[in-house]
Amino acid sequence: MTKNQLKKITTHIWKNRKSKKYYVFDYPDYNGLPKKLSNTLSSEAVDVIQDMWSEITGLDIYGKKYSGEFKSKKEFCALFSRGLKSFGENIK
Repeated sequence: MTKNQLKKITTHIWKNRKSKKYYVFDYPDYNGLPKKLSNTLSSEAVDVIQDMWSEITGLDIYGKKYSGEFKSKKEFCALFSRGLKSFGENIK
């Protein structure tokens, strides 16, 4: 994944994190991620985002408030990048 793709993906997810439409991040919608970007997601990236979904949205899978929500996009981006690297994803 390139740094530009990473920035576009994280920006879209952060801007749309409060959408009540998506309680999970999964195929085929990927939180409304444009096809052009969703096609660039590796299985590792999807796994990392799914693991962090409650922290991103502030909701659990039942739509209830989750207390461990990220406070900033910067915090989300840093942990997402770290998660990708731990799964072996190269960010170019």
